[in-house]
Amino acid sequence: MCRNSLRRTAFTLVELLVVIAIIGILVALLLPAIQAAREAARRTQCSNNIRQLALALHNYHDVRKQLPLGAVWMAKSTPSPDGRQANWGATWLTMILPQFEEGNLYDRYDFSKPARHATNAAVTSQRIATLICPSADPLTLNLTESGGSFAKGNYAANYSADDCMSFVDWDTEFSRGIFAPVRQQHVKFKDIKDGTTKTILLSEILGSDAMDDGRGAWGHVVGPAFSGNGNFFCNERDGVCRFNGPTNEFLTPNSSRYPDHPPHCGGPLGTRFCVDERSEITHIGARSRHPGGVNVAMVDSSVRFIDDTIHPRVWYTLLSTKAGELVSGEF
Repeated sequence: MCRNSLRRTAFTLVELLVVIAIIGILVALLLPAIQAAREAARRTQCSNNIRQLALALHNYHDVRKQLPLGAVWMAKSTPSPDGRQANWGATWLTMILPQFEEGNLYDRYDFSKPARHATNAAVTSQRIATLICPSADPLTLNLTESGGSFAKGNYAANYSADDCMSFVDWDTEFSRGIFAPVRQQHVKFKDIKDGTTKTILLSEILGSDAMDDGRGAWGHVVGPAFSGNGNFFCNERDGVCRFNGPTNEFLTPNSSRYPDHPPHCGGPLGTRFCVDERSEITHIGARSRHPGGVNVAMVDSSVRFIDDTIHPRVWYTLLSTKAGELVSGEF
């Protein structure tokens, strides 16, 4: 009797290599799509965070009938433009903690003492998820400053269309932002003459993971701040500001031409992209890791994605509360 012999089949080496090549091609095609989908989700979460902060500021305004100061000056003397001065107290973010479900931290903060007092370190050292954009670089190291410890985030308030801590820029309507602390003057929504839909309230920023870099330090006077630092020539007689050309140091979103000038600038030289600055010309630019632009919240709490290619003059106008110029719906 004959028995049929069974033949065992298997992939040849050529067939195996073809299958591996096909899988490699599919992975190469799908990976960018997966990465793009992940970034889209991160960007959405980032925009949700900044909108939540904008709504918190609205809730604060509803109760207090004014927006908080950029930071509180604790001494009786004239506020110092030096961001390292020890008399700076609670920031705008500290003051709105209850409005975005961080009332426990708010209750533990001693508003009678400066921000960097050791008593407040237990609060200002806390990382807050709402303040962190998932697309940004991890910032695990706090800013440390003479007894203070400041955790970092990625959202900042519009201090000025020009410099963060300048008395002159606050007094100049063309440059005036919303939260500049040097004049200790609260802004109300009605003070924003350019309109709540045409003025930027908040933006994303980036910092480096260094203990001596203060960008993003939410409890520090200049940590949660950004500005435009625009060198426009403004003629007070005819009320016209004239852009002086591309050589001006102007921090449009993700500017690669000019670095930030925070009061604490640290980290490896190749990655920090900043210069230490303790005077009135302190400035921090709007920055993000999103391809092509940054998320901003307008004063009306709407969130917009501003392209890196925005014209400097338009950016300046969106940061100023009283520039008096018209901005189209597309910017």
